[in-house]
Amino acid sequence: MHRIKKFLPVLLVAMLLLAGIAGCTPSTTPTPSTTPDPDDPDPVTLQFIAASSLSGVLAELNQIYVDSHPWVTIKDNITGGSGLLETQIKNGLEGDLFLSAAMANMDNLSNLNLIVDNSRKTLLNNNLVLITRKDSNLNINSFTDLTKLTASQVLAIADPASAPVGVYAMEALAYYNIVDDIKADFSLQSNTTQVLQVVKSGAADVGIVYMTDYLSEKDSIRMIEQAPAEVNAKIKYPVAILKSSNNQAATQEYIDFLFSEEAAKIFEKYGFVIAQ
Repeated sequence: MHRIKKFLPVLLVAMLLLAGIAGCTPSTTPTPSTTPDPDDPDPVTLQFIAASSLSGVLAELNQIYVDSHPWVTIKDNITGGSGLLETQIKNGLEGDLFLSAAMANMDNLSNLNLIVDNSRKTLLNNNLVLITRKDSNLNINSFTDLTKLTASQVLAIADPASAPVGVYAMEALAYYNIVDDIKADFSLQSNTTQVLQVVKSGAADVGIVYMTDYLSEKDSIRMIEQAPAEVNAKIKYPVAILKSSNNQAATQEYIDFLFSEEAAKIFEKYGFVIAQ
């Protein structure tokens, strides 16, 4: 008993020291959790394949979309004549979305089971127009006036074999029954954008393009006449998800955006008509 009493002061001092040390121990900051937030979407990269007449408007729409969907990256669009793009897709070109300037190209891919059929919708309409440069002195004021062109002059259209706008152009000429009466040299271009450029540069005297192309260069290009309504009614732009897509859900979300009121205002600014 005496021994216990003898060591009590020492035990008390030791206990006080331990208590002091414990009180001075720095607090440990919890390590932030690295567990992903289930509400944050996974990053996704999309690749779109589209008719060349959509180049400008899609570039703007893509930027608007990624600004509000920061987890989405959209690669530069692959553009060209819809017929050429159809062939490339058949030959293995992969992407997430195809936006064609003609129903026939989408029909052909559907027949080969290369698109997700229940994703297909008609998005837009366009109009065909006859154009020349603003500084042109040609006395051409209508489609039927094309018969006044001489063999030394050039009429540019897109190649009907690779671009729907070329098919529509020939349909407009056939509507007026003037194909055989046109003496001008036909200059076949790969797509509507190329037709616009050769007219703008002076390499062609007149050309047939989409209204949207004309509007993009209206400061230097003059519209002579719109194609007949019977031809313009055929110009439809369908959109669909490609079977090669590994991001079908994300692509469908983008297609939903294309059908939104926000996107409609952008399309109309470029001269497209929203399909009814």
